[in-house]
Order: sequence, then structure tokens, then C-alpha cells
Amino acid sequence: MRIRISLILFLIGCFGSFSYSQDLDDDIKFDQTNTWFFLLNKVKINDKWSFENELHERAGAFLSQQGTFLWRPSMSYHFNTASSASLGYSLLINEPNDPNPNPIAHSIENNIWEQFQWKGKWNLIHRFRQEHRWSNKFSNRFRYRITWTHPIGKGPIFVNLFNEFWFNQKSTLIPKKWSRNWTYMGLGYELNHSSNLQLGYMNQLDFISENFKIVTPIVQTTLVHNF
Repeated sequence: MRIRISLILFLIGCFGSFSYSQDLDDDIKFDQTNTWFFLLNKVKINDKWSFENELHERAGAFLSQQGTFLWRPSMSYHFNTASSASLGYSLLINEPNDPNPNPIAHSIENNIWEQFQWKGKWNLIHRFRQEHRWSNKFSNRFRYRITWTHPIGKGPIFVNLFNEFWFNQKSTLIPKKWSRNWTYMGLGYELNHSSNLQLGYMNQLDFISENFKIVTPIVQTTLVHNF
């Protein structure tokens, strides 16, 4: 029953965001399939503290275009097994990806972020992240992600789903625009107690302007290794 409820909640969010994007007056362009590769590491310092690191290599046009390289280290404090707070830094080196006019060619973004993560009912993980971004100008952005992970049977294979909403903010941190939506569906394989390999599909919806949106299909490969 809990599995069904979690799936229903996830699908409601996915279809809700998709239907929102399908305004008949909108100009919607479809990008070529992107290929993203993630390496995620976590080092447990003690029961309360951990260090995390992420490396992303994001290619456009199915491996034929350089997109974004990302480095994201962070420190986390764990209140208990269900909740944690993190402080992190992100470095993004961007290249343009036609037809998306953003990011600016050869641009570099630095951002500092705060995050709170909480595991609630039905095995749903809620992540709230506040970003402070420096690129060609300073801006703030808020992100909310809901994730559901569940094993398939008693074997090493599991399913991983998430839906994430991005909001640009005013200087007062009040949201002013829904800027992006990620919808991800993937399968993972537990290599051992500390590592897993995941392969999934993600739909990226970018709100470039009031009536211009870009849909990008993404094939994502993720290797997770914790120490």
C-alpha cells in the first residue's frame, strides 16, 4: 500500500508539471538527447558529521557537445537518521547547448548553498536547497526535490524516482519565477554495501521566458561510492 501511495504522489507531481508546460500559446523547442555522468561520494566522519563530493560531466547532443562540468563539495550535520543540514559550494564551467541560449559560452558560475533534507512518510525524501550564485551577475535560486527509492524484490536492483522544482528569487529571497523542472526515473544496482550504479532517464523543462520553453531529454549514469 505504501509503495502505491508513493508512486501516486510522485506521478501526480510529474503530470502536474508536464501539463503546466503544455500551454497552447507557448513556443516549445526540443533539445537533442543529452548524456550526463555523475560521481557521488560521501565520507562519514562520525555519527553527526559527513563530507560529500560530486563531480558531473554533462554532454549535449549525445556525447558530441561539451555542456557543463560541475564540482560540488559539501559538509553535512545529521540531526538524526532522518534529517540533516548541509553547507556547500558549487563550481560550474558551462558551454552553450543549442537550442538553449543559456548558459553563456565559456561562463563560470560559483555558488554557495544551504540545504535541509528530511526523510518523511512513505519513504519519501524531501530536499530544500537555497543557492547564492555568482556568474555574470549575482542571483538567488531555490530548489525543492522529492525522491522515492525502493528495492525491487529482495535482490540488488532498486528503483529511484525524483521530481525537482527550481525557482528564481528576488533579492528578498521571495520566489519570482519557476525556472526549471527535473523529472527522473532510473534503476540502480547495489555493487556492495557502500556502492551502487544507476542508469536513468530525466526530462528537463526550462522556462526561458514567459512563452518560450525548452524540453531536454537526458540519459544519466550515476556511480555512488561512500567511505
